[in-house]
Amino acid sequence: MPLFADIALPVPRPGIFTYAVPEGWAEGLAPGMRVEVRMGSRLAVGLVLRLHDDAPEGYAVKPLGSILDEEPVLTPELLDLAHWTAKAAFASVGEVVQAMLPAGLKPDAERRGSRKPPPPMPVDPTRMHALHPAQAAAFEAVRQALDQGEGAFLLFGVTGSGKTEVYIRALYEAWTRGKSGIVLVPEIALTPQTVRRFRTVFGDQIAVLHSRLTGRERADTWADIRHGRKTLVIGARSAVFAPVADLGLLIIDEEHDASYRQEDPSPRYDARDVARRRCATAGAVYLAGSATPSLISLHQAAHGALRLLRLPDRPEGSELPEVRILDLKSYKKAMRGPLAVPVFLAVEAALDRGEQAILLYNRRGYSRYLQCGDCGHRVECPDCSVTLTYHRPSDSLRCHYCGHHERRPLRCPSCDAPGLLDMGSGTQKVEAELEELFPKARILRMDRDSTATRGAHDQMLTAFGNREYDILVGTQLVSKGLDFPEVTVVAVVHADTELAFPSYRSGERLFQLLTQVAGRSGRAAKPGTVFLQTWQPDHPAIQTAARHDFEAFARAEMGGRKRLDWPPYSRLVTFEFKGRDDATVMRIAERFAAAAEAEGGSPVLGPSPSTVHRMQRDWRWELVLKTPVAWDEAEREARIERILYQFKQMKEPGAGSVRINIRTQG
Repeated sequence: MPLFADIALPVPRPGIFTYAVPEGWAEGLAPGMRVEVRMGSRLAVGLVLRLHDDAPEGYAVKPLGSILDEEPVLTPELLDLAHWTAKAAFASVGEVVQAMLPAGLKPDAERRGSRKPPPPMPVDPTRMHALHPAQAAAFEAVRQALDQGEGAFLLFGVTGSGKTEVYIRALYEAWTRGKSGIVLVPEIALTPQTVRRFRTVFGDQIAVLHSRLTGRERADTWADIRHGRKTLVIGARSAVFAPVADLGLLIIDEEHDASYRQEDPSPRYDARDVARRRCATAGAVYLAGSATPSLISLHQAAHGALRLLRLPDRPEGSELPEVRILDLKSYKKAMRGPLAVPVFLAVEAALDRGEQAILLYNRRGYSRYLQCGDCGHRVECPDCSVTLTYHRPSDSLRCHYCGHHERRPLRCPSCDAPGLLDMGSGTQKVEAELEELFPKARILRMDRDSTATRGAHDQMLTAFGNREYDILVGTQLVSKGLDFPEVTVVAVVHADTELAFPSYRSGERLFQLLTQVAGRSGRAAKPGTVFLQTWQPDHPAIQTAARHDFEAFARAEMGGRKRLDWPPYSRLVTFEFKGRDDATVMRIAERFAAAAEAEGGSPVLGPSPSTVHRMQRDWRWELVLKTPVAWDEAEREARIERILYQFKQMKEPGAGSVRINIRTQG
């Protein structure tokens, strides 16, 4: 009887591709294996999803080219997760499989992975710290859930309250039961410090997965996990797909962080949603933690979807820092470079005491853009509708969206006037100004530019922790998860940058950023002080962050969201339209809006130009549906499918030249 294989290929086209299995291959083929197939005029690598004897109708079936693996590279559990993720992210299964598998996985990876494992370093529970009462109560709740084989928790603990110790104790409890564990962190920059803390207890049981590994390193690590040589995984977003067996616990640290959402390329998934699904199907415990939980997670906890655990205080001897709001309107004549006088004096005093300081400015580069003093022309990216940022060390202009770069022009490109003015500032300029203000201080800058080389994050954080530098200045990278006992002064140079981004979440992001960076101060016995320099001192996010009052912020923000029907009181579906001709993209978006309005059932917002209207030569428009939270996923997906069907029936000219991307939120 003829045998056929359904194959997932890494292409955006939905659906499954069916190929014929050559005679005699059935014994060596199974779902989860990779195969080489011919797709049009080229060869492609796909993954076997299903074997069956149902011959497709209407077309001639091509045979498989070759089998690339001796055993499946994806387990049945991960195949099921791939199907679910594809549906949730409006992507093809092939795109999800491509995101799951490491880029360096070669056809012989499983054979190379079958080498005899080296003996691990032993797990050493004596290196776990004693838990204070609130930590012990949180851990006990997780321990009981591990006994039951299910549970979903939100660990809400102020900065420095010891969430990591709860993670370590819970992970050890899962390990003693013969279960594996995954720990997700939001930034690669946090991984080295996190890994060191976990490895003091778990030794070489820890595997690290993130995008800065080489292809070979990632493939070897992935194989070690797949074959059980590593049972505990720490990594960034994509580590949610780590091929661990017998998953017992999945931890998401700093669960509020936006980096857990994959925006581009497809699949546009949220690692938090994927983690919840994986835990539910694997009989594992889900534990998300943050000092500033997302309001969506907080809403879920209030309605029973997550169980709320609290760590309300720092350990004895470590108090939350004093926070001072400095109205920049009152300090126009009392500035020392980028710092108001009180900040300058506090940093100076800390340096005199031999302590350290952290300064946050969430803008990269030296100046935000160049402008002609004669005609007012701003130098923009040729491929994106944004100005180019000046980077002084390389004397170049760079686009922070597409990567375009060019030398700084000597004359205005528009009117040919000599010289261009530096407008605005960034971390490079702040660093240069600090060097003048504190000539004896050792200053370290940490942003995406200074950490571009492999291992730079770890080297910088290690050097700062070893007191080789006195002042750390950087973007939001310096706000997350760093623990340096000698840091007693933290300052946000410009606290309003998040409010410049047009989003219903801008206030939430601002509160989270300010609270997280404030938590870097006073983490040991020495008291800390935090300064928030702002032009909007009365903004609720700034006022509540200064009081360390998350509950007050959440109440006010939730009230506004409810009145305006924003998440978590609705679930957004965003359609992004991209193409090379702006007029065509706009027309297609408008016709799509007509199809959505004809379907009814939910408000249609837009279409309107995206925040960055042109990116990488594509013009972009957006349309947003506010769908009721009462709809389940099946109803929401069915509604979207009907809108897509209605739009296709319009047979709008030029639709084929416009790409439509879909993502959900809330």
